[in-house]
Amino acid sequence: MRKFVTIAVLAAAFSSIANAESAWTMLEKGIRQLEKKRYDRAEAYFHAAVRMDSRCVDANYYLGVIYQKKGSHKVAEQLFNKVTKDAPTFHLACGRIGHIAMKKGDLKTAEEKFTVLADKQPTSQSWMQVAAVQLSRERYKEAEASLTTASKFSKGNLDIVELKARLFMETKRFDEALDCYTEILSKIPIDSTARYLRGVCLKELNREDEARKEWETVIEKDPWNRRTLEALVEMYKDDPSREKTVLVYSKRIEILKKNPPRVRRVSGKKK
Repeated sequence: MRKFVTIAVLAAAFSSIANAESAWTMLEKGIRQLEKKRYDRAEAYFHAAVRMDSRCVDANYYLGVIYQKKGSHKVAEQLFNKVTKDAPTFHLACGRIGHIAMKKGDLKTAEEKFTVLADKQPTSQSWMQVAAVQLSRERYKEAEASLTTASKFSKGNLDIVELKARLFMETKRFDEALDCYTEILSKIPIDSTARYLRGVCLKELNREDEARKEWETVIEKDPWNRRTLEALVEMYKDDPSREKTVLVYSKRIEILKKNPPRVRRVSGKKK
């Protein structure tokens, strides 16, 4: 039977050459092993680096990455928290703590950590990440500022436009939200969600005829779009000429309530 070398044995072997090599050399070797997806050897190098020099806190970050891959998120979080502010990987550790906090529902910590990452590594994606958490916390002024920053890195990014639309909808700035959904539809005309929400904006702006046309367009393409069916039933309920339409749409809604549509999981395999 083949014998496997344990992490403890590997770490002990690596640390035995402490006189010949520094913790930073061990760290570099661990990173190279990590890049090759040799996780056990990488872990042993990182453990050895920490034992050889407690100042080598970047090793804790990479150990955290490995423990995350193993599914040990609690241990990973503890390791990420050991990375100090002066370490090159501090902002990366903050980003990973932010994701862990999101899963816990700790939005305050998630915002704080994602902001550290975005400040150090500013991209449209990092600032959108901050904005999304701020929106969930109803920190609208801060979210708008974050989206403005994100736009500087990616002009015409529809993901940013969509987040702006959400911000404007939640703050009842329907004219600005309308502009956002119009921009999305100019590039993706088949986006039924954007068209439905564009209709909502039009209705809130007392442009009901235009809202109706938008919703009817959605139903033509997607006859079982529940939100749009409900919106049209509400719009048509007091119109005698739409009685049959209301009945048909109401039946569809009842069917959808009893049999909600399933989201097909794409696995890449034939079933």
